[in-house]
Amino acid sequence: DSPPSPTAAPEADALRCEIEMRAYERYCRRGCAAGADIDDWVAAEREVLAAHGQSVTSDVKVAGG
Repeated sequence: DSPPSPTAAPEADALRCEIEMRAYERYCRRGCAAGADIDDWVAAEREVLAAHGQSVTSDVKVAGG
């Protein structure tokens, strides 16, 4: 395996920030009610990665899904 490219970390950081903001927007739209943080994160992750032409590779299971 070769080491990751020097630009891989900043790109990953930018994606994570975008996912965080999207998850927070979803939380606010739900009236800032607690209890769905994982659902918000997973949905935000899917939306952001899809917008960037990537797919989710996480093994996280969403409740009810």
